[in-house]
Amino acid sequence: MLTKILKKASLVFSFILIFSSIYSLRVFAAPTDIDPTFVTTGADAVINDMVEQSNGQLIIGGEFNNYNGTSASKIARINTDGSIDGGFDVGTGFGGGQIRALGVQSDGKIIAAGFFTTVDGVARQNIVRLEADGSVDLSFDPGLGPNSGIQTLAIQPDGMIVVGGFFTEYDGTSAIKIARLESDGDIDPTFISGTGFTGGINLSVPHEIKIDSNDDIYVAGYFTAYNGNNSSKIVRINSNGSYDSGFNVGTGATSASSNMVVSAIDILSDDKVIIGGNFEAYNGVNRRGVARINPDGSLDASFNAGETLADGFTGFIFDTDIDADGRIYLGGLFEFREGNVLTNRSFTRLNDDGTIDTDFSYTPLFGNTSRTVNKIIVDSEGKPVVAGIFNQYLSQSVQGIMRLEGTPPFVFTPPDAGTNADLTTIAGLQTIYAGDSNDNNDICSPTNIANTDTVEGVACSTTENSITLPTIA
Repeated sequence: MLTKILKKASLVFSFILIFSSIYSLRVFAAPTDIDPTFVTTGADAVINDMVEQSNGQLIIGGEFNNYNGTSASKIARINTDGSIDGGFDVGTGFGGGQIRALGVQSDGKIIAAGFFTTVDGVARQNIVRLEADGSVDLSFDPGLGPNSGIQTLAIQPDGMIVVGGFFTEYDGTSAIKIARLESDGDIDPTFISGTGFTGGINLSVPHEIKIDSNDDIYVAGYFTAYNGNNSSKIVRINSNGSYDSGFNVGTGATSASSNMVVSAIDILSDDKVIIGGNFEAYNGVNRRGVARINPDGSLDASFNAGETLADGFTGFIFDTDIDADGRIYLGGLFEFREGNVLTNRSFTRLNDDGTIDTDFSYTPLFGNTSRTVNKIIVDSEGKPVVAGIFNQYLSQSVQGIMRLEGTPPFVFTPPDAGTNADLTTIAGLQTIYAGDSNDNNDICSPTNIANTDTVEGVACSTTENSITLPTIA
């Protein structure tokens, strides 16, 4: 009898150790902690954009000339440990300005755009395509290119590139703030934007472009109209460049501020859209800085991150990204208050209903100076990489880029318990039953707990030797 009890106690204790180790990892690695395996001294100036390659490496672009103590003129490729990839070499780099936007093609080639005139000594006006090793791809020739800078870009599944910015012409052809490019750098004549973006301030410039699974093009920025159609700060465009009247924003994003912009877009799996900026209302309903929009352009009223100065965002939200569990990361130059109490600056995370994730709401993560987040990418491990211009985070010295622990999705893989012990498990498992009346050391889950159910032909017991564990969120 004592042997039987000891065997069953041993099995139960083993599972307590497994689950305890999981909880220990979750406790000691808070989502807001800096990931110590991503080691870098950062960039010597602002990082404006960042994209992830399929192998997990990151491409960063901006105004910097050095990364991690190594010369890197406006662009660098970073390994998953934070070190610079020496196999990516752009030679003398970018002349005449800065990179504002990046994209990675399916073949690994890199599109870089912004304000510049040369790349490694090759004439390229504000847009270039690089080979995977950093050299200029001469088969992508934009000719005269855009007559002013590019702010944002997105690559379609067919390889065409949609660009938005300050320009009014592309290679001598009228293209008012938006154009679509073919794979060789020529302007696509089938994309007809008419009068393009007008109204608003800052030359009505688009700030971000995203493309959904239907090849519809979402554009956010400073404008109030597209091709003569009123659409304040956000619009959806058909694949031929025409205005999509099926996405009706009403009065759109509005604010008493003259410097109002929608600067961030994220398209969710259900085709709803997260927008961020410095607006105060959407279609007449109070929403400060962030809102969720239905596929028809109407406000999703079930998502609310705050409506007033005392409960909501002030400042600018510049970027968003979504993790595997639907939580929403926000970065920018903002403050967030709950009950008029400052709880965060420039970086936070929301639950999928818009409420602040309490893991991110206790202490302002950034100080009150040098704290702009321009880009967030949640990597394949569920860890957010944050880039911009900042030098301190939770009292630690950081220089423009860091990776946080985040909250990786919970996946439990049962151990192999041997030939005389089995485990069947389901998501949300709370109770593990160890042993049975025949003492074969079997372990059964709630999915097959019944006196008539068996594991390897042995009946499981609903009453013997069970332990109940806390549900893992």
